[in-house]
Amino acid sequence: MSDLLALDGPVPNTPGVRTGVFATQNPDGGFGEQPALPSETFTNVHHLLRGADGRRAGGADHPDFDRDACVALLRSCRRPEGGFGNAPGFPCDAWHSHLATLTLVALGARPEREDDLVAHLLACRNRDGGYGNRPGSPSDTFATFRVIGALIALGLRPPHSEETLLWLRGLQTEAGGFRYRTDGAESFVDSYPGIGGLCMRGALPADTEACVRWITVRQSAAGGFSRAPGAPSETTDEGFIAIQALTGCTCSKGNSTAPGR
Repeated sequence: MSDLLALDGPVPNTPGVRTGVFATQNPDGGFGEQPALPSETFTNVHHLLRGADGRRAGGADHPDFDRDACVALLRSCRRPEGGFGNAPGFPCDAWHSHLATLTLVALGARPEREDDLVAHLLACRNRDGGYGNRPGSPSDTFATFRVIGALIALGLRPPHSEETLLWLRGLQTEAGGFRYRTDGAESFVDSYPGIGGLCMRGALPADTEACVRWITVRQSAAGGFSRAPGAPSETTDEGFIAIQALTGCTCSKGNSTAPGR
């Protein structure tokens, strides 16, 4: 659905999509990947951001959606450190803190002990300007994307943004893609959060044209995308990465929104 909206395409059978999405809500208030599967922070945000009307979160008026139970379940995923885990009792990290924050804000709620959450997110920042998934972890594109997104969702401006943008831009290779970490290899999957992190601050890759070429050569004749040039289309996940990354390559300066999930 995110890809169709990014491509300005219609979402077929939106009422049916809503019904299918809300059928995955469990008695504990959370959502599973499929009906009867355990609730996860990861699946909550994906389902709720797609289940309301195909364009924005909410869905509080849907007869099969218990908003209050979902908020309570998400808040129970908060850890004493201030961040959120994937489920109650799970360790917290930047990834799941971002997902829980987005979902709560989309539902018109706020994280409890919000100052502690912000402190936890900021503690993930490193001297190089990037963020790790947990305090003390090395900087990577996914964690940096997640922390920036969570802070913006809370209405905050990420600190030292210029240093963070410089670090993200430095991950782009001459070929056009991005590395996961400074010492890592170029990665199709990790180019998406690298570009998305820049886009959320109204910035573009250092070489946008090379980035676009690097992604588009991975489109197959069937229309989908793969991780390697010339290979057959893989899954909708590869398509999501490519489409959302290309969307990020066209974001305008001053844009504070992020592509995708």
